[in-house]
Amino acid sequence: MSAPKELNFFCADPELGGSLSDAAPSERSIIRNTNRNWARGIDWYASHFDAEAPKRGEASPNYTAPYHPRAAERMASVIPDAHLIFLVRDPLDQVVSQYLHFRDGGNEPRKLSDALVDPHGIYLERARYHARLQPYLDHFPAEQIKVVPQEELRANRRDTLAAVFRFAGVDDAFWSPRLERERHASHHKGRRSRLLRRLQNSRLGGVGHRLPQEAKWYLERLATAGSGSSGLPSLDEDTSSRIVDALEDDVAQLRKATGLALSEWRL
Repeated sequence: MSAPKELNFFCADPELGGSLSDAAPSERSIIRNTNRNWARGIDWYASHFDAEAPKRGEASPNYTAPYHPRAAERMASVIPDAHLIFLVRDPLDQVVSQYLHFRDGGNEPRKLSDALVDPHGIYLERARYHARLQPYLDHFPAEQIKVVPQEELRANRRDTLAAVFRFAGVDDAFWSPRLERERHASHHKGRRSRLLRRLQNSRLGGVGHRLPQEAKWYLERLATAGSGSSGLPSLDEDTSSRIVDALEDDVAQLRKATGLALSEWRL
């Protein structure tokens, strides 16, 4: 896998088409600050991988961001034989997690209910999984795309990962205790973000990205120890209902396109 994990290479200048043209000021700020690595060129992209590795990969959630609608087209022009894995989760959990991510980065001043139900907002748009998947279905054969529900990964991790490994063409019997770790739980984001900001502002900030992965995990455990789940915002009934109304058609299309039951989802 690449270092860093999220290369965002296929992201160019963000586009504010469709409903995003009416995005709130805070969301426009988030979009303006997005990565623009496409201009760096293919040699820059290739330099982040081990050229001797028979299989190489990276993980960039921004490839399905609504303000990068041409990422799939760029990807197909460079690596048309790539195998793509799209991780999805209950959209009601997704919108809250995305909100926390932007809020803890200092980019979202609105309260939860106001931000999530904005019909022109990036939260609902990013949770429209079928709409985000469609550009890839347009540019890649369906057999090169695997949609993985996060709920299956949590409930049956070994079998789910074995299926992912087979799809990627690597050893499906591989296992490591590290694969038992669960990271980026939403209710930990605030404390982790504050720790990382303090680290970046300290004398260690310049070397933080070069720390061994084990050291980073240790710091994360320190940041989130004993935090529990009390910091996770909850959706009131009205907000949940409005989100369900906005997304249920897209979820129906996702079920039809993938054949997945998604029975643990709340819509």
